[in-house]
Amino acid sequence: MIKKIIRFEEVSSTQDTARRFVHSNEELAIVAFSQKRGRGRQRRVWYSPSGGIYLSLILFPQVRLTSIPFLAALTVIKVLEDFGFSRLSILWPNDVLLNNRKV
Repeated sequence: MIKKIIRFEEVSSTQDTARRFVHSNEELAIVAFSQKRGRGRQRRVWYSPSGGIYLSLILFPQVRLTSIPFLAALTVIKVLEDFGFSRLSILWPNDVLLNNRKV
């Protein structure tokens, strides 16, 4: 369970920042409101303007790693539903869609 969240206004990327903390052996959430060099799967450029919330997690899971992206997407959907959003879906592996647009 994540007990610590480290917040930044801007980072190069949350993944790069997470790498600096991975040896602490703590499960952490790295959150930024802007990324200068965000990237997605297969190192694709990830547009990360100010005003968004960008997140990387450091986990030491007891479940199969391949299930984590899907579980993360389901968690985001649950939170959005709690806020009254509907017509949500998942685009594999972990993109959450609202009315067929990425959230």
